[in-house]
Amino acid sequence: HLSKLSGSTQAISPGQRKATIGQMSFTLIDLNNDISTLLKSKLDSNKGLRKKQVKYYIGYDNQVWSEYQLVQTQFFHRSITYSKGTYKFVSKDIQRSTVSKIFVNKKTTLNATISDTDTTITVSDASVFELVQHDASYNDAPSKSVFYIKINKEVVRCINKSNNDILVDTNGRGALGTKAAVHEVDPNADVSRRLSVTEFIYLEGAIPKLIWSVLTGQQLNQAQGLPSHWHLGVDTNFVNLQDFLNIGNDLWDFSDASVGRFASYEGLTSISGKKFLEEQLLIQGGLYMPIGADGALKLKRITGVLSTSAGTYTLDPSNIVSWTD
Repeated sequence: HLSKLSGSTQAISPGQRKATIGQMSFTLIDLNNDISTLLKSKLDSNKGLRKKQVKYYIGYDNQVWSEYQLVQTQFFHRSITYSKGTYKFVSKDIQRSTVSKIFVNKKTTLNATISDTDTTITVSDASVFELVQHDASYNDAPSKSVFYIKINKEVVRCINKSNNDILVDTNGRGALGTKAAVHEVDPNADVSRRLSVTEFIYLEGAIPKLIWSVLTGQQLNQAQGLPSHWHLGVDTNFVNLQDFLNIGNDLWDFSDASVGRFASYEGLTSISGKKFLEEQLLIQGGLYMPIGADGALKLKRITGVLSTSAGTYTLDPSNIVSWTD
């Protein structure tokens, strides 16, 4: 028996491209211990509620269930609380999955001194670095799979690795406008105190494609996705692909990587995924992401309204429930 339902859905500020995270809570009376019994059976089968979907419908007493309308899809968030014969459940919308940190730079240390022309760099642990597949829109190393590291002030473009040896790409020393340099290592120093080698994150492309990639990890029209620490891992069932594909060729042409509105980032560091999406990609693209009743993130353009524009819908006494002067 439902005794209380409260909360709020996503609130959007299109001008700032920011949105609050929708949250709902409801309380169920545990009649005859039915809910306790059900929850225990699920937990005994290792089937907890955390991150499971919860769907909210609206309707009237005289309607059959098939006539009820789905108005919100969220996900159970916090632990269930129990008090005086009632259970309280809390859910949040899919945006809750976007607050995690992304672009947390991987690090290791340099194992031996290198000159400013060496093309093999030995490090303590090369496994932390991953190749990233570029599409044709990249200004540096277009259509290649590479990764970048930073040693002191020098950025190095790398093409492969073998054990703990990093192989530098052709003309990869002093990449992205930096200068190749000698980097010295004291062989007697503890490994943890040697010169730091840090992942240098470089991301470029059409803005809608980058939004999709940061959300899901997939690089559409490419075989290889982004490294796991570069994206949020949102289930593609909860991102509306058609909105991205149909956003308009002026922003992104799925069939031509050279067409669209582009963004380029060099030296990205740890940041909330939601913050990066809202304050970088969405605002540059003139876009915002509302959530549909099915719980999926959509992608929409910000459109201006002119005083001379034609109306798109008429409000009159037939569709207004109440109003005030």
